[in-house]
Amino acid sequence: MSSQLRVDSIVPVNGVPTGGGGGIIQIVQNTNSSTSVISNTSTWIDTTLSATITPTSANSKIFVMICQGVGAVSPNTGVSGGGLRILRNSTVIYTPGEDGNGPFGDSYVDATAASATDGTITLRNVRFHRINIQVLDSPSTTSTVTYKTQGKPYITGNSEFFWINRLLANNDIHPVVSYITLMEVSG
Repeated sequence: MSSQLRVDSIVPVNGVPTGGGGGIIQIVQNTNSSTSVISNTSTWIDTTLSATITPTSANSKIFVMICQGVGAVSPNTGVSGGGLRILRNSTVIYTPGEDGNGPFGDSYVDATAASATDGTITLRNVRFHRINIQVLDSPSTTSTVTYKTQGKPYITGNSEFFWINRLLANNDIHPVVSYITLMEVSG
């Protein structure tokens, strides 16, 4: 025979620390491997990585964890890159640092990167990695909320690209799986 313990909130013996939470109530994870290319725009574009959660309490916090595959690509000898931001519904809860060219805190390439080809153009500068972002959010609601990422290239024009969920290996482009994990933490 198995037992179940059901509670509305989990609070440590000494109380909840300032700015923290008591325990994990639920976890939601979603994956996505849809590839896209963001180029020549100063507007943030949806990357199709998203997940939805319904908090059980308005006092709960949502711990958002992003692990997204990206590529910063330039067919020129200059620099390229891009960044990701996180939204709760339409509210931005995280954005990377930017300068006059665009976001630079998450993904960046320079002229020292290796050359390759994507089948249509020669890519002189290529960098691929995963961007990992963690944010503790306070949605203050028991309504369903959706968290998603948006991307934007570092430089517009000049054929620089910010690739989403794409990996270049042996001159072939492969989709990679990206993850978003949402954990409701009792307040």
